Amino acid sequence: MDPGYILAGYRVATRADRQDWQDAGLPGRGLVSLSECVVDLVPVDPNGWDSWFASPHEAEIACEQASKPGMHVLGVAFAAADVPGLLADIADGGWDASAGSLPERLVRRETFPYSGTRQMGIELVGFDSGSWHTWT
Repeated sequence: MDPGYILAGYRVATRADRQDWQDAGLPGRGLVSLSECVVDLVPVDPNGWDSWFASPHEAEIACEQASKPGMHVLGVAFAAADVPGLLADIADGGWDASAGSLPERLVRRETFPYSGTRQMGIELVGFDSGSWHTWT
């Protein structure tokens, strides 16, 4: 990814098979997503409210501790041009920009550190009512 992408954080997610209720155009096996309506995510906090890890090291530890087959660490970035609108959606949803949180990282505008390595693609996601959703 180029400097036009801002680090959001890291998620630990399963690869999921398409469910009957999902759009038939989605890939059928091994779908990789950062959306909690499509895949299972490992939470950062014990209450399960936050599933965004601040570092790849924290995410790798959580992945190992989850002891579930098929878990993967995903580094996530958003296009810099989309960050102001995304932050507005997050604020409307009541998530503050406290230290170490996803909104705080987006406000900091740290460049995604993995330029040119293991890029997986683009997923249309949005923040709505406290959850991340894939828009299909």
